[in-house]
Amino acid sequence: MLTPYVASNDLASNTGKFDDHLNSLISYAEEWKSFNEDIERRSNGYLYPILQEIYRIGWMIETKSQYAEELSYSLNHHFKQKEMTFHKDTHLMVRLCALVFGREQKNRYSAYGTALKNLLIQNVEPASFIKAITDAGGTEGARRLNSKNNSTDFLELDKLACNTSKLASIESPELSKRLDHTAKYSTVILIATTENDGSVSIHRVIQKESSVKKVLKSIERAVSLETSILQEQSDRNSKEENREAAIQFSSGEAA
Repeated sequence: MLTPYVASNDLASNTGKFDDHLNSLISYAEEWKSFNEDIERRSNGYLYPILQEIYRIGWMIETKSQYAEELSYSLNHHFKQKEMTFHKDTHLMVRLCALVFGREQKNRYSAYGTALKNLLIQNVEPASFIKAITDAGGTEGARRLNSKNNSTDFLELDKLACNTSKLASIESPELSKRLDHTAKYSTVILIATTENDGSVSIHRVIQKESSVKKVLKSIERAVSLETSILQEQSDRNSKEENREAAIQFSSGEAA
């Protein structure tokens, strides 16, 4: 069971406790990753407590709590032990996620770290973390908070492409590796073919913003054209019905 880190006024005790706590947190994340295709155990119910504890540690350091200095010292010691170096502008939350989840999948720790950073900017208290990230729409929704590059037109196109009910969900580690989880929009284009057994085979993933925009623009035009055609048909039907009604009314009057 993952328990929150609680600091004390004993500096030496804090350092040892924090080192042990970080190692436990890393082990907990390794266990979570080992669940593989067990969707229930890979659910947010297991992931969010890990992210909450990472957030708690980062929050204590970023908000300059009384334990910030010693926590930073111990954290840097872990980075050195694992020979982990970062660009000077890499946010602490991203560094923490890289430490806990490992650097094998950059998209994962970068996406999680960005989500945590955005919640920190929103002044979310650690105790309110799980509610906040759930309300934001999960890690993906939290990652997209505070984005300066989500242009209105793209968001409208994004909404247009996804305004229908969900047809299916795909859980694929291989597909996940090919996705850029740091992208500032959620729509991707999958090139797929149907198979004789009724399954669908995905051959290519398109996530480049310019390419996705072009496809969404095409969808927008197609939807607009279809709507226009249906409206014209509806108008013709209405006129025909009105004409028939007028004829029947005139026939009744004549009788």
